[in-house]
Amino acid sequence: MNDDPSHWNDWRAANPTTKPSLARIEFAMGRNPNGSPQGVDLSHLNLSDANLNGCRLGFATINNTNLRGAQLRETLINQSSITNSDLADADLTQASMSAIRCVNTNFADADLSRALLHSSKLFACIFDGADMENALLDGALVAGCSFGNVQ
Repeated sequence: MNDDPSHWNDWRAANPTTKPSLARIEFAMGRNPNGSPQGVDLSHLNLSDANLNGCRLGFATINNTNLRGAQLRETLINQSSITNSDLADADLTQASMSAIRCVNTNFADADLSRALLHSSKLFACIFDGADMENALLDGALVAGCSFGNVQ
C-alpha cells in the first residue's frame, strides 16, 4: 500500500462492492531519517467502507485519503497527520486520536462518540452532523472548523 497507491485503488475500482477487512492490523512503525517515529503512509488510498476497527495507526500519514464510511472503532490513530481526507460517515467510536494534526478534513455525519482527541490540532475541518457525544477534546487547538448540527 505504501509504494504505489494506484495498485490498491485500481483493485478497489474493479471490485466496487467489496468492503475490505483490515481489522486489528498493527501497521508497522519505524523511524524517519531524523530518528522520529514514523507510521504507515495511507495517503491517496481509497479505503472507503473498509473495516479498520481496532487497528494501530500511530504516527500515520493520512493525506488525500478516502475513508468515507470506514469502520475505525477503537482504532489507535495517535500522533498522526490527517490532511485533505474524507472521513464522512465514518465510525470512529472510541477511537484514540490524541495529538493528531488534522487539516481540511471532512468528518461530516461521522460517529466520534467517546473519541479521544486530547491535545489535537484541528484546522478547517468539517464536523457538521457528527455525533461527538462524550468525545474528549481537552487541550485541543481548534480553528476554522464547522460544527453545524453536532450531537
